[in-house]
Amino acid sequence: MDMNEPYGEKASRLLGDAYSWVRTDDPAFAKAACDLLGSDSNIFLIGNGGCGKSTLLKASWHLLPGSKLVMAATGAAAANLTADGVPAVTIHKALRIRGQDWYDEQRQRPGAIELLAASDIAYLDEAGMVSSNLMDFLLKAWLRGNAKRRRKGLAPTRLILSGDVLQLEPVVPSREDVRAQYERVYGGRTGCFDAIHWNEARLIRENLTRSFRQDDPAFSATLDRIRCGRETDEDIELINSHVTGHDSFLQKHPNAIVLRMYRAAVARENQAYAESFRNEEGHVYLRGQSGKPGAELLADIPETIELHTGESVLCTANHKDGDYQNGTFGTVIGFDDCGDGEPLPVIRTSGGDTVTVGRTEWKSVRYAIDPNGRVTTKTEGALSQIACNVARAVTVHKSQGLTLDAAFMDISGAYAAGMAYIALSRLRSIDGLGLARPISRRDIIVNQSALDYAEGRLADERPACATPGPEKPAARTRAKAASGQMLLFSC
Repeated sequence: MDMNEPYGEKASRLLGDAYSWVRTDDPAFAKAACDLLGSDSNIFLIGNGGCGKSTLLKASWHLLPGSKLVMAATGAAAANLTADGVPAVTIHKALRIRGQDWYDEQRQRPGAIELLAASDIAYLDEAGMVSSNLMDFLLKAWLRGNAKRRRKGLAPTRLILSGDVLQLEPVVPSREDVRAQYERVYGGRTGCFDAIHWNEARLIRENLTRSFRQDDPAFSATLDRIRCGRETDEDIELINSHVTGHDSFLQKHPNAIVLRMYRAAVARENQAYAESFRNEEGHVYLRGQSGKPGAELLADIPETIELHTGESVLCTANHKDGDYQNGTFGTVIGFDDCGDGEPLPVIRTSGGDTVTVGRTEWKSVRYAIDPNGRVTTKTEGALSQIACNVARAVTVHKSQGLTLDAAFMDISGAYAAGMAYIALSRLRSIDGLGLARPISRRDIIVNQSALDYAEGRLADERPACATPGPEKPAARTRAKAASGQMLLFSC
C-alpha cells in the first residue's frame, strides 16, 4: 500500500464499486473513510446534519469483515437501519436492560457481556443521545467482554460510534433519586463523553465538517456558526428576513412541512390538515404483523394510515430500486390498484417524479451467539405498513435526519440545546425557510460541555466546527445549557 496515497484516492479504493457514488473530495470525510475502513482503531464519527455519518456507518457494516453488533440510541434509529438492511437493536435491548433508570454495572447481565465478547465490531448510532451513565454501562460491559477475548487470544472488540453531541442531548429521568445520582457520580453532566470509562475506549474522533445537504456556502456557514453558538448579528438578520405568514408560505410551498416544538401543536396541525381532505378519494392502510415484534417497533409504526388525493406525504423507507428514499416528500395524485387488491398511493415528489409507494416491512431482530461462537441475528417479528404518511407537521426532534426543500417553523422560545440548529439545518436552501416569529440569540442554545468536547478542549483533538466566528458572550448562554446539566423535557 502506498503510504503517500491521497486520502481521497484511498477512500475511493476502500469504498469500492459498491459505493462509487460516494463523494470523497472532502478531506475530513475521506480521512474518516480511510480510518474507518483501513484501520482497526475505535472511531467516533461526529458532525453536523447531512455530513455523511450514516453513509459511512452503513458502508463499513457492509464492507468490513467479522462478527458485528449494531446498536442505536433510539427505536426509530434502529428501525431505520434495519429497514436499510443493517440489522440493529436499541442499546437497551442489546445490553438486556429492563426497567432501569440508573444503570448499575453490578446489574449487568452475562448475556450482554458474552454478546460483546463475541462481536468483532460493535456499532452505536446516535451516540450523542446516550447519557454518561448509560455509556459507562456499555463501556464496562465492553471492557469485561474484552477481558474474555484476551483469554482466547482475540483482539479487543472494535467500537464504531456515530452521532452529533451538539444536536439532541440525552434525556434523563426526572426522578429526584436519579438526578441525585448524576450529581454525585458525574457532577450533573450527562454527555456520552462524560462517562468515567470514556477515555479507556481511546476513540479517534472523525470530525465531518462539510454538509452535503446545503450547496449554498453562505447558508452552510451560518448553520455551522449557529451549531457552535457563534452566530453573528448578520446570521440572525438573515434568518429573520424569512419571517412570513403560515398560510401564505404553505400556499407558495405546497409540499412544505411544518416544524413545531411540541407534540400537541403537531397533532392539532395534522388533524386540521387531514380534515380538509376527507371528501377526496382516499384509502386506509392497516398495519400487518407477523411474529412478536418489539415494543419500540410497535410504537413507531402506525396501526392505520389514511391517505387522500391532494395530501402532502413523507416517505418513511427507502425503495429497493431507489424510486424514493426515507424522507422523500410528495403529493398524492391518485391510487394504483396494481392488481393485488390494495390500492397503492401514487405520489408526485418534490423533484417532479411520479412514483408508486408500496408497503415496507420493518423487522424486529434479536442478536444471539451461534454454536460456533459467532454473532447472529434472528427475526422476532415484523410489521408491514405503507411506506408514506401524511406530512404536514412533525416535531423538531422527529425531524432529525430529514432533508427538506421547504419548511415553516416556529423556534422562537426554543427550550433545548441544539433545537434551533436541528430545525434550520433540515433545509437544503434558505430559500425554503418560512419563520413564524423572529428569533434571538436566546433561542440558540448550545451545551457548553458538548461544545468543549466538539472543539477538542476536553482532549487534544481537531476542532469540529469549520467556520470561525466570535466567541459567544457568557451572558447569552443559558444556565442549563452552559454547564452540561441534565435535560428534562416532554416533547
